[in-house]
Amino acid sequence: MIAQTRSNHMLQLLAAVCLAALAYFGCRALATIQPNSHAVITHGAEAIQARNCLNNNGPSRAFQEKDGTVHLLCQGDNWYDVIIKQDGSWVEKTSFAPKNGQLNEILNWLRQKNVKAITDLAQFKGLKFPLY
Repeated sequence: MIAQTRSNHMLQLLAAVCLAALAYFGCRALATIQPNSHAVITHGAEAIQARNCLNNNGPSRAFQEKDGTVHLLCQGDNWYDVIIKQDGSWVEKTSFAPKNGQLNEILNWLRQKNVKAITDLAQFKGLKFPLY
């Protein structure tokens, strides 16, 4: 009887852990960035390339401005900056390849904006643009 009770408790614990993992990872995988038409209107194909880079590769680096705006740098065939802000959900401000996609120039440009480096990129894991 005691062995059966322990077995039931272990199964319940395993089920609870599986549900918690599914809820955590499932919700993060569903996190989306609401696209902004400004990005494509202003930056054209570069905006689409930046979005695709983030969707396919995730961010390589991240920085935050004082007002909460986040710069997600993504490395693909170029360096791209996907600029987002949280307004209940993540909303794109714009996406493009600043400074001709040259990382050192982008980092200098961001330093001039007095941004703070975000070292924990895990918070952006699974954050994607919806497929379009």
